[in-house]
Amino acid sequence: MTHACPESDWFNNQFAGGSVAQVCPQAYETRKQVAASTKSDDSQTGMRVLIVDDSPTNLCVTGATLESMGCQVTSAEGGSQALEHLEKGSFDLVLIDYHMPNMSGPELAAMIRQRMEDRAPRMIALTAGRSPEILRTCRAAGMQLVLNKPVPRNQMKLLVDRLSEQA
Repeated sequence: MTHACPESDWFNNQFAGGSVAQVCPQAYETRKQVAASTKSDDSQTGMRVLIVDDSPTNLCVTGATLESMGCQVTSAEGGSQALEHLEKGSFDLVLIDYHMPNMSGPELAAMIRQRMEDRAPRMIALTAGRSPEILRTCRAAGMQLVLNKPVPRNQMKLLVDRLSEQA
């Protein structure tokens, strides 16, 4: 989802996990609406999640949803920024947009797998499309799952709960 907002209107938004993303006012309002409409869960997973997406709106909405579930969220607007975050800290889960400029989701996942080997976090692809080719590409890159965007809140909650139990 792209917003037609002048670049001069964009501002830095700091997530609870400490990461900062450039967002436009419409994306920020979307995140505030999601946060207000999603009741905070009683369970606080503390799961460290890195979200990689070139869309500020997707970063905001997914981040707010995960934060309401007690996750510590860090965001990256692309593959290079994601790799920087992975060098500085550890994550339990990396949610990666399939289609990104400069470095695709599968390219990023393969690079993470190559650099981190058996220390690589779980990686899940987020995509608006689903085809056998996308599934094969993601699996070959080392991603464990492919989810269609937008991911319903109840599906995200189920995923977070299951991954928290396995940790």
